[in-house]
Amino acid sequence: MQSWEGDWEVPSTECDIYGKCGPFGTCDAQNSPICRCLKGFVPKNQDEWNKGIWTSGCVRMASLQCDRIQNGTEVGKEDGFMKLEMMKVPAFAEYWSYPSSSEQDCKDECVKNCSCVAYSYYNGFGCMAWTGNLIDTQKFSEGGADLNIRLAYTEFVADNNTKKKVIISMSVIVGAIAIFLFVFFSWKWMATHRERKLIREETREAQATVFDGNSPDNIEEVKLEPLFKLQVLETATSNFDIANKLGQGGFGAVYRVSLLN
Repeated sequence: MQSWEGDWEVPSTECDIYGKCGPFGTCDAQNSPICRCLKGFVPKNQDEWNKGIWTSGCVRMASLQCDRIQNGTEVGKEDGFMKLEMMKVPAFAEYWSYPSSSEQDCKDECVKNCSCVAYSYYNGFGCMAWTGNLIDTQKFSEGGADLNIRLAYTEFVADNNTKKKVIISMSVIVGAIAIFLFVFFSWKWMATHRERKLIREETREAQATVFDGNSPDNIEEVKLEPLFKLQVLETATSNFDIANKLGQGGFGAVYRVSLLN
């Protein structure tokens, strides 16, 4: 026909646009904003990222061990790998091994290669590794593969320190709450105990105090033994019959009694 025919697929989300978040940036359509830097990386141009222009991507914060050796700086401990789950792996895998290899073999190969910045092991396919910029990574809500990013050991030390700080902070908060609750309930129990004790003392004093028509100047000093036993009062009131009840006073019911003498 001496002409071109075009065939393409319209992206379902912005994350399907190739390189949307630039090198070492990852896209997640469920987040806002959709782009963020991978762990251990920061935006290359913060002003552009603030405006929603992410194509410049991200740069590494801490140098890897091989870079430190070449620069003659302190070598420190070996690099580590951080696993990202349910990921669309980057474009341009540099090499892969046969399906019979294991994930540990894949990691060992990446560790030996100073240029290797990430690897991924996929069952049935084998090992993929990347030696350049990681471009077009995406976070899926399901499916995908595990992507292991190479990071300097300091990134993991920082994570551990952060976790320790969180644990210590939570322990202090929980301890403070526990102490507060203990003090509060102890005070509550003591206050209730003192109140009950005071009521019992007042009741005993009231029961032991007998008045005639004229109240003495100091009521608390008038304390006498009960004049009659309970059995006598039961007999005198016909077992506290309602017909003998005169009324209700501050300390209980008042009855009319008939004594034999």
